[in-house]
Amino acid sequence: MEESIKDLTMAAFDRFSDMPVHIVHHIMSFLPTASATRVSALSKSFNSAWLSYPVFDFDQTLYEEVIRPSGDRTSCMKPDFLDFVLVSLKKHCPSDIYMQRFSLRAWPLEILYNRIQNSIRLAVDRNVNELVVEIQGLRQTNYCRLPRTALQNTKSLRVLKLSGFSLELEDLIPCLNLVEDLSLDICSVSGSSIFARAKQNFMFSSDKLKDLKLRFCRGLGKIEIDALNLESFSYTSFYHSFRRELHPCEINISHCKNLKSLTIEKSNIKDDWVENHVSKLVLLRNLKLVACKNLQKIKISNRQLGSFELLECEKLLKAKIEAPNLISFDYAGYHLYPNSPNIILSSTLANVKLSLVAPKCHTVSFLSLSTFLTRFGHCKTLSLSLGTYQTLFVTQKKLREYLVHPLLDLRHMRVELWSLSSLTGLVDGLLWLAPNLETMFISVQLKPLMLHLEFYKWGPRSEDHMMKKVTLVKYEGHDDDKKSLLNFFHEKAITVETNSDC
Repeated sequence: MEESIKDLTMAAFDRFSDMPVHIVHHIMSFLPTASATRVSALSKSFNSAWLSYPVFDFDQTLYEEVIRPSGDRTSCMKPDFLDFVLVSLKKHCPSDIYMQRFSLRAWPLEILYNRIQNSIRLAVDRNVNELVVEIQGLRQTNYCRLPRTALQNTKSLRVLKLSGFSLELEDLIPCLNLVEDLSLDICSVSGSSIFARAKQNFMFSSDKLKDLKLRFCRGLGKIEIDALNLESFSYTSFYHSFRRELHPCEINISHCKNLKSLTIEKSNIKDDWVENHVSKLVLLRNLKLVACKNLQKIKISNRQLGSFELLECEKLLKAKIEAPNLISFDYAGYHLYPNSPNIILSSTLANVKLSLVAPKCHTVSFLSLSTFLTRFGHCKTLSLSLGTYQTLFVTQKKLREYLVHPLLDLRHMRVELWSLSSLTGLVDGLLWLAPNLETMFISVQLKPLMLHLEFYKWGPRSEDHMMKKVTLVKYEGHDDDKKSLLNFFHEKAITVETNSDC
């Protein structure tokens, strides 16, 4: 019997080993480099497939940890990282091969830049399909220069991701008609030095481009994108760390009719820009606006919009979002004083997440907070990250008697906290805030509390005395807090049940 099982196992392994090399390469493409390397030890055929695998992934951090002696990164006993890269490419990548992917993550060192440039040229000569080169830990004064001729002879490049380079955008023109995914991260365009003041204007014009990411790119003055098939665009303004200044550029995406995902971070865009662009992008599904300090009163009308993140826009006063199919809305803000922003959501399908951080220099009133939350009572679920605002629910019991419950229609609530002054006080405050909840989930330092609430069916559901039963589904906190919580419900003549996990 054991021999039969062994024979079946060997037969299955032989069928796996006999697979065509291109199928083995396809399987390896789904594995991390370290895992794909281990696969090569399974058999001679796998080892042969690994040696002919057209994907080259080099990471200097991993190299120094594995190859170099521990604690001695200046040792000359082992080959230098970039020498190792070049030797490996020449040994395992003959000139007639079509390289699928070349990925290089190296540390900045000016005397080594010529070898980085040689590695790029070699990959381009091997008809590389995906080129990813990242200079890690870079300062803003020592970018690696991308040779002007490095990308001129590319024939099959589909993905180009560069980080830490100084380049002229015109040098990208030869490959723009080929590349589908372009990312420039922490790059200096047109070779602008730390003293350069002139900003460059550039048009990204391509029929192939689908994904464009520009992050912390120095020297850009205006970007105009003419890419009909572009589906995703992400922009983050350059931040001058020495002067502590933002250097945003103008952005024109009016020609990108098929855009589905848009991220704008730390930009100088204004209210009219948002209204004019977003409303015309009829296929837009995901929108993210972060730290755009000029936004004050925005209006968005888009039927296809499914996800919207509005984060840290400090001057925001009003946001009217007419998106009936919106299913996810995230808001993060540091101010509800003196007036909270007026956010109007038309969607009843939205899962809303609000991250509210109270500034130390202002005292936010309970009235301001409850007024702000009133605008989200019609949503499907509400998640709150309250910070120090939680104390307002505990300390303002008398004021509640004169106010209307802000979230009468809300059924599902989730609250995330890093500290807790009173669990019973918080639950009491949340039940006043949303007296008709069906589920309440509270997480304190990743320790969960989950309640399932049931109400009597007769009469309008508006007060907590209408509650019939509470089920404690999950609890991982202190026993004293649990006892206090159970007593709180018992005093209100509410039946309490606990699951076996509690």
